[in-house]
Amino acid sequence: MPAFLASEDENVFDAIYIDGYRNLTSTLAKITLLEETIQITLYDPSVESKIQNLRFSYSSVELLNIAQEREITALRTFLVGPLFAAWFKKKTLILMIGVRELDGLLQIPSFKVEASVINACYERLHDRIEKARKRCKFCGQIMPASDLFCPFCQKAQA
Repeated sequence: MPAFLASEDENVFDAIYIDGYRNLTSTLAKITLLEETIQITLYDPSVESKIQNLRFSYSSVELLNIAQEREITALRTFLVGPLFAAWFKKKTLILMIGVRELDGLLQIPSFKVEASVINACYERLHDRIEKARKRCKFCGQIMPASDLFCPFCQKAQA
């Protein structure tokens, strides 16, 4: 395992980037939950160099989901045969984070996070997203907590 993945911080999660953000290809990732933003650092495993450092505010997250992917692995097929391999598919949990960018496009990067920590990652992320948002007192729409005016009904929040 590369040295950059070693971390003892409870707000840093090691992951494998699958797909969903622009044209980046599969690579290793580190998801860091900072005070105001989510930082995702992507690495190329072949050269262990940093590819890209992504940073999103919690209020820009529009989707947070854990999806379950079931796959038939080659090893399982070899060991138990194709019929049983199809019956006992390997379950993989995937964390998806949907972020709307400034150009209006919804980007949904997805990550394989270790099964033992994916729920903790989801809960911490969900709590920070919830704290970064509030409901408009007049129209009830969800908006960033820092906004003084509702972007939907244009009324001041006192």
